[in-house]
Amino acid sequence: MFKILRLSLMTLFFLGIAGVIVYYQIEKLPVVHNAVDEMDVVGGPFDLIDQDGKPCKSGDFKGKYLIVYFGYSHCPDACPRALRTITEALTSLKRDRDQVAAVFITMDPSRDTVQELKTYSENYNENMFFLTGDKKAIDAVAKAYKTYAKKVNSGETTEYLIDHSTLIYLLDREGKQIAYFMHTVEPEKLSNALLTALNQEHKHNRTA
Repeated sequence: MFKILRLSLMTLFFLGIAGVIVYYQIEKLPVVHNAVDEMDVVGGPFDLIDQDGKPCKSGDFKGKYLIVYFGYSHCPDACPRALRTITEALTSLKRDRDQVAAVFITMDPSRDTVQELKTYSENYNENMFFLTGDKKAIDAVAKAYKTYAKKVNSGETTEYLIDHSTLIYLLDREGKQIAYFMHTVEPEKLSNALLTALNQEHKHNRTA
């Protein structure tokens, strides 16, 4: 009786450990969609202003892979981490760097002016675009990507934080989403996803 009980407890223990390992392995993987996943429909055109004060439209990136991230310059944690990851992934591409573009779209246009984003952009890859615009334009693109953002006041000051979704989107050359990642993804996984897509193209072009 005790032997059976002990074996049962040991079985449950090891099953629990296996479950934890599987969970963390899944958490590290990029989330790739299939045709019926509702997230496949995210994305859409935008017409905003970059950190140099120049118009920046979604059509400007047609023909390139595009990384899209939504955030704000006063973000204390998620945004800096995501942007460092994107910067490292872009830097690692080397010869294929010109095949990929990356945009950061602010969720805080009232504070993230052109000048604010110009200063903020200096911390990251020089080829990234930091975009702002009027609230209507920002709300439209945020809705298209199904992003979430809500202002959170401290109650004792006029300063505020923004609670927002932190996904990193990867779009193909036609602007269709092919994958998304948590902001905690390792740079290698993001760059590997890009390299995989690029290598598949190279292979297809050689056999065409």
